[in-house]
Amino acid sequence: MTLQGGSLAIGTPAPLCLRFRSAPLEIRGALERVADWLRAQRPESPPARDLELVLAELLNNISDHSYEGTPGPIRLLLSRRGDWVHCSIEDEGKPLEAKFLPTKCSAVPLPDRDRLPERGYGWVMVRKLARDFDFERCEGRNRLGFRVLLSFPETEAKTGG
Repeated sequence: MTLQGGSLAIGTPAPLCLRFRSAPLEIRGALERVADWLRAQRPESPPARDLELVLAELLNNISDHSYEGTPGPIRLLLSRRGDWVHCSIEDEGKPLEAKFLPTKCSAVPLPDRDRLPERGYGWVMVRKLARDFDFERCEGRNRLGFRVLLSFPETEAKTGG
């Protein structure tokens, strides 16, 4: 896994750029680096779970569906802008099927649980937690862009939990 990034300005977190393969252990390592990046910004709070959930779901989908379990390259770029993390994920696997592409609307209602298929919960969660999706397939690469609102959970001491 390679890491790139540098400070943009005092008080502005440096973007995080990771390149890794879609193997389960490398995805786990990338998610750990994301958690470290978040902790560096708010060391007194646990990492922003919404961002971690969205990234875990999307990266595992790339491994399972885009590369069909055969490890392939992934590039993950995260940048912080105010309370939002802007994300870009690129891979060289199969194109994302149109039926999975999120709509442009910012809030998607959750369907009735009893009507959900055995699979497919992940995209429901991704659509609920992320906003402003942008997908393109260009020169054999998939690029999915989106943003996630940072909501750092309060520490247990502050919440009495």
